[in-house]
Amino acid sequence: MNSRLDGVSSEMSDVAHKGDKLSDLVGESEQPIVSTSVKGVNSEFDNLKETWRQRHEELNAALEQTTRFQADLVGILNWLQGETKSYLHFVTTEHV
Repeated sequence: MNSRLDGVSSEMSDVAHKGDKLSDLVGESEQPIVSTSVKGVNSEFDNLKETWRQRHEELNAALEQTTRFQADLVGILNWLQGETKSYLHFVTTEHV
């Protein structure tokens, strides 16, 4: 996704450049419309990039938390397995 956004970023530069050219070609009454449209597109793209960055950070944090949880769970299961073996050894020793 990041590479796609980088590719679109270069296209956004082209849009801004073409918007400037279009502003030069149209009448003065339409220049604000062109300028507003280009600024709107740039703003929406910036919002998209920021949203993607935030979600990427959230997903990375969730992945790290999941990895820690899994490690803790494995530790608990290993401990439980050891305790079960100790208990079974103790129980079988008492009955002998």
